[in-house]
Amino acid sequence: MRYDYLDGTGLQLTNVDLNGTYKLTPALVLRAGYVLTQGTYHDAAGARTWDMGSLSLDYPLSKRTDVHVYEAYRLASQGSHADIFGFSPSSTQAQNLLTAGVRHKF
Repeated sequence: MRYDYLDGTGLQLTNVDLNGTYKLTPALVLRAGYVLTQGTYHDAAGARTWDMGSLSLDYPLSKRTDVHVYEAYRLASQGSHADIFGFSPSSTQAQNLLTAGVRHKF
């Protein structure tokens, strides 16, 4: 997928996404994903890349309630900072996120 911004910066982002789901047991579901983002500015030298891998486990406790664990790791190219959407940017090239929770659907 390619994004061209119309704000005059000339920023272009290209994303490649690969993901899959595997049932470890009839109830326990493993999901894995990888996203490569390449970004360039027309008026700046060099391109930036961001790699992100993720894993999640989901286990239903009932028809409407489940527990889940999610892990994501983002690595930015030299000169960039890692930034996982929805969280504060890292001060380094790498950022790791681990969450766990119980979800109840109403």
